Amino acid sequence: MKTGKWLALGVILLAFALRVYRLGDQNIWWDEGYSVYVARHSLSTLTTIAAGDTHPPLYYWLLHLWMGLSGQSEFALRFPSVVFGVLTVALVYRLGRYLTVDSSSLFHCEDRRLLTANLVATLAALLLATNRFHIWWSQEIRMYSLAAMWAAASMLALLNFKFKISLAWRQGQADFKLSGQWSVISGHLPPLAPVAQAQANDSEGGWSLGLYALTVAAGLYSLYLFIFVVAAEAVFV
Repeated sequence: MKTGKWLALGVILLAFALRVYRLGDQNIWWDEGYSVYVARHSLSTLTTIAAGDTHPPLYYWLLHLWMGLSGQSEFALRFPSVVFGVLTVALVYRLGRYLTVDSSSLFHCEDRRLLTANLVATLAALLLATNRFHIWWSQEIRMYSLAAMWAAASMLALLNFKFKISLAWRQGQADFKLSGQWSVISGHLPPLAPVAQAQANDSEGGWSLGLYALTVAAGLYSLYLFIFVVAAEAVFV
């Protein structure tokens, strides 16, 4: 367990190092310059500009706020994309672990299966951490690494929602059988603890669905092409 966590931390640190390396060496090119140009306006003005642009305004809003704190050097302007890229690597690690263990082993998990999950998750994160194109987009003053982060976050929220609903359904089936047996044996109503647990699972599922809706909205406000991520997730469900 501890080894898996240290490996994950090492991959995340590697992702950060690869993305921050020579971050400010290159001059700002045309698309990056346009991002800076838009972000220099007030929030209301840049929203109007984005309304006529091919990209939505969320990244420009964030860049505008960041510029007020960090200045306008090449390194400073590109650093938010680095953060989004590293967070995406961390989310992919969680996704890999979730797909291998959490969504399939609802009530227990063997040590061997957990070890496999950690290895799969670490490998998935490592592949993204060293991916040439993801490193490239994580060093651009553009919204692509932000959109990728929302894609990973929305998938994780969707998986968590499916897990909670499946858990609530299985718990409900078990509680139904238990309540029937209790009534037959004792002649009384069943205890309320299983019902409360099922309601708690439903409530957590509602929070997961709300988080999924927020990440999808953020993704669509970052990149219009995010709609294809939503379509893919709909097919997955």
